[in-house]
Amino acid sequence: MLKSGPFILAILLLFLSTASVQAQLVGANVGLNYNNLRSMAETRDEIFSGGFGYSLQIQLEDIYNPISKLGLALQIDHYQGSFRTLNGSPMSSQLDEGSTERLQLGLAILPFQCLLFDKLQLQLGAEVNYLLNHMSSGVNRSSGPNGAHELAYANPSRAFHNQTTFGLVGRVAYRIPIQTNWLLVPQLRYHYGISSDMGIVVPIASSRAVFACGLMYQLPKK
Repeated sequence: MLKSGPFILAILLLFLSTASVQAQLVGANVGLNYNNLRSMAETRDEIFSGGFGYSLQIQLEDIYNPISKLGLALQIDHYQGSFRTLNGSPMSSQLDEGSTERLQLGLAILPFQCLLFDKLQLQLGAEVNYLLNHMSSGVNRSSGPNGAHELAYANPSRAFHNQTTFGLVGRVAYRIPIQTNWLLVPQLRYHYGISSDMGIVVPIASSRAVFACGLMYQLPKK
C-alpha cells in the first residue's frame, strides 16, 4: 500500500480540486456489478465465467468547461471471475485455470454527454484504475518433450497483476426529482477494459456491467 500512496493521493487531489470549479451536481451511488473476463491474445481454447461484485462512486456532474459539460467519478470496484486458457501446440501446451478477485480505486472522466428531456443522461468517457488488493488461486499445467509439470498457486505475486489499468466507460442515467435540489438517479454503466488485469499464460482483461442507484444534490449556481 505504501507504493500506491502517491498515486491515490494524486487521484484524490485531482478529484477534490474539481469541486472548486463550476460543478452543478454532486452525489454518490452504490451498485451491483457483473464482471466478465476475456483473453487479449490468441489461444487454442478458453473458457471464462463471470462473477458478481460491488461498485461505489462519488460523482461530480455538469462541470463547465470550454467544450462540454464534464462528469467526473471517483470509484471503488470489487469484481471477480474465473478462467481456463489453453495455449501452445499438441506437442507442447500450457493450461492455466483459476479464479481472481480484484479491488481497485479509479477515476472516470466523462467528457461526452447528451441530456434528453432534462432527465435522461447519456455519457461516454474513459477511466484509469489502480489495484488496491487481489485474491487469486489456480493451477498451471504444462506438457512438452521433457514431460509434464503442474504448479498450483494462491495469491500470486503482483507481477501477475497489472497495478494500473485503463478502460472505456458508457453510462445511462435517469434523473428523478424527489425534493428541492435533490435527485434520485438510477443508472446503468458499462466498463470495458482496454488493458489487461492479469496474465500468467495469456493477458486477461475484464468488462463489467453495473446497475447502481444514488442521490445527487444540485449546488447553488455561482
